[in-house]
Amino acid sequence: MKHTVTFILFLISLCFFSFSLVYSQNQQGEARMKTQFIYGFTKYIQWQNQNTFTDFKIAVLGSDSILVSELNLLASKKNYSQGISFKVFQYASTKDIGRVQMLYVNYKDEYDLESVLKSIKGKDILLITENYPFKSSMINFVYIDGQMKFEVNEKQLTENNFKFSQELVEQAVQTADEWQTLYIKTKKQLSKEKERVETQKEEITELSKIQSQQQKEIEKSFNQLSEYKNELKGLEKLNYIQEEKLQAKVDLLSEREKSLQEKNQELEIREKEISDQLSVLRNQQQQIVAQEKKIEEQKEILESQLSVIHQQKLLLFLFVGFLVLFLVLGVVIYRNYQLKKRVNKELEEKNNAISKQRDEIEQQKAIVDAKNSSITSSIFYAKRIQQAILVSRESFAKFFQDSFIYYQPKDIVSGDFYWAYEFKEKNKTAFAVADCTGHGVPGAFMSMIGNRILNEIVIENQVDNPAEILNHARVAIINSLKQTGAIDEPKDGMDIAICVWDKSNNTLQFSGAHNALYIVRENEFIEHKGDAQHIGYSSGELTPFSKSEIKLKKGDALYLFSDGFVDQKGGSRNKKFMYQPFKEMFMKIAHLPMEQQRKIIKTTYTEWLGKNEQIDDVCIVGIRV
Repeated sequence: MKHTVTFILFLISLCFFSFSLVYSQNQQGEARMKTQFIYGFTKYIQWQNQNTFTDFKIAVLGSDSILVSELNLLASKKNYSQGISFKVFQYASTKDIGRVQMLYVNYKDEYDLESVLKSIKGKDILLITENYPFKSSMINFVYIDGQMKFEVNEKQLTENNFKFSQELVEQAVQTADEWQTLYIKTKKQLSKEKERVETQKEEITELSKIQSQQQKEIEKSFNQLSEYKNELKGLEKLNYIQEEKLQAKVDLLSEREKSLQEKNQELEIREKEISDQLSVLRNQQQQIVAQEKKIEEQKEILESQLSVIHQQKLLLFLFVGFLVLFLVLGVVIYRNYQLKKRVNKELEEKNNAISKQRDEIEQQKAIVDAKNSSITSSIFYAKRIQQAILVSRESFAKFFQDSFIYYQPKDIVSGDFYWAYEFKEKNKTAFAVADCTGHGVPGAFMSMIGNRILNEIVIENQVDNPAEILNHARVAIINSLKQTGAIDEPKDGMDIAICVWDKSNNTLQFSGAHNALYIVRENEFIEHKGDAQHIGYSSGELTPFSKSEIKLKKGDALYLFSDGFVDQKGGSRNKKFMYQPFKEMFMKIAHLPMEQQRKIIKTTYTEWLGKNEQIDDVCIVGIRV
């Protein structure tokens, strides 16, 4: 868009320049021809006292600056006679005419010829005119069809003591009819030329207006672009700081997650070993059962054999058979006993090892759960402390009967906070929304520092000028955090929007550090931007904060907020909410009751967030005048 506007402006300027150049060249050509004529007349005319001339003066009565320029150019190149130089003068009025030798007057400048003749009478001045009536001047010429014609008034020349050669008279127009024809033709051309010049002047004026309008639009676009760049730089800087802190937390969480993964892997390995050991134990138990089954089978065979032996050698081998049987049974039983004893011992050892490993795992889990529970309990306790320090919602509702607070911390405790105080004797109420560096526990510490500083400045010292409050707060933050501007020093601080409402005359004073104030008045949206600097250390000289004074109207809806809502990623394309939809949301809901507005804002944020993680604290305060 910028290049297109610049190109259009260039074309307009080029056309304007070309038009002006052609027009100027035409006028310059005519002026050069008149100059040659005027210079040529000096060869044919003698002045009665020309021997006493120290220089030769030619004057132009009127606004023909091009002719004056050409005469000056000729005077720099040629002399009048025998080293006598030319000098050129220009007069605006007949009263200004001095002692000159030649005077040029053009009819288009509308000078009364009788007044001119009266003013030069007795001064030995040769009068040269253009486009005046026949025989009304000493020398009179017209420019027609590219040629210069002139007539000579011999009577006037003689009456004014000029001597002239007959050659000059022969070159001039001789009759009144001829002059009248040229004069009428010249007047017509002059009239057309005037009309053309006026038309050209109007076109030039119109082109100048267009050029000026285009220039203003370009300047406005450049100014808007500069504001967007400044805002973008501030957002990029803040985003860079937040990304660094977020990356540090992500790294810490990654390390913890890695540690947990390693422990889980160890647990899986141990569980696998236990499973393998249990599998071995089951195999051994199956082997024992199989061996017992074999023993039973062997018993049946042995009994069968003993029956046969008993039948065959009942008497002879009865004792021997019983003895062998007992020996075999004793050996088998002993071997089974020893095998069971060894298996039971191994199983007991493995069970003891498994139990010990399970006890260690349970102990580690108990330690981790205890630590997490302790940390969570501490954070919830910090939340109760933070809520006790901040202005209660009940007190806020007493200060502003028709208002709402939408407060959504990211991690139990918040780096955003809202604040209010009532100057009862002055009938004024101050209120603010601040966004401290970071969120969670670090942000909560910063919010407590910011809240304490506001209480000291406003409540203890009774400062009711919002710009002065921010100036004092910046110094207090720098001193509290001992900021020196070192390269590795964290750039902690806060962005804040603060207002002081004088209810006696219904006026509002506003100052902001990066944060803005929105006002919706009927169908009008009004934005008051804060200064592009935050509360904390910044390089260079500290610039005092500015202040805006606003006359409020009944029914105005005022909004202060942090940037957590507009920076939240979500929606169908997982993009930031951005400021333009944020403003449109306030325009749509400003006419509704404040509590209903809070519910709509909460629903809008929840739907936009969806399944995404909340990236920052959110704080929005709405007040109805």
